[in-house]
Amino acid sequence: PVSSVMDRLRVRRRGPGDPFDRSPERPQIDVEGGGGTLDDVQQVAAGRPSRWTPIEPPVLHSLLSWMILLGTVVVVVVVIHIFDASLPTPLPVDVRSDRFSEGRAREHLQALAALGPRLVGSEENEMRAKYFIVQSLRAIQAEATELKLRKLMEIDIQEVSGSFTLQFLRFVPFTNTYDQVTNIVVRISEGEGSRENALLVNSHYDSAM
Repeated sequence: PVSSVMDRLRVRRRGPGDPFDRSPERPQIDVEGGGGTLDDVQQVAAGRPSRWTPIEPPVLHSLLSWMILLGTVVVVVVVIHIFDASLPTPLPVDVRSDRFSEGRAREHLQALAALGPRLVGSEENEMRAKYFIVQSLRAIQAEATELKLRKLMEIDIQEVSGSFTLQFLRFVPFTNTYDQVTNIVVRISEGEGSRENALLVNSHYDSAM
């Protein structure tokens, strides 16, 4: 039937004043972006030629979209390359002790990761990871003192408890509590005369699951 053909071809009726209006008395239709009358659909359904002529899609609009996408990708790649080239060269393990060494930091990271999953409250996090970090910091502190680097390194271990509330989806309050969570605080300064200002660098040492 004609109705099923019209549904299959996504046909919809047109209003008056349509540019494809061939006859004011006949309902006008749109078949896949083209124009025609009801007789045209019947001719197509019967497999006979019709007066309907399809309209080509807007090629220019599609080409412009691809050009914008390609340009965006090129800009992102260039920016990433510039930032990557501006990063400092990683220093090896045997660099001087008063310089930050990417090699030494990676060794500490690998040793910490070798402890396994470190969930808050687990033995791996509350005891083994804490012990490893504190011992490593004390070794650095002792080496700095031995080399007389004129740096004051202070280590403070805190065990804190508390809670905080977040708004989940702006409507449902969500309260998170913690009990005896260990904070390891290290302050490096030039001495007592340089304690007014500080740069804070912090991070979790537990692992999320």
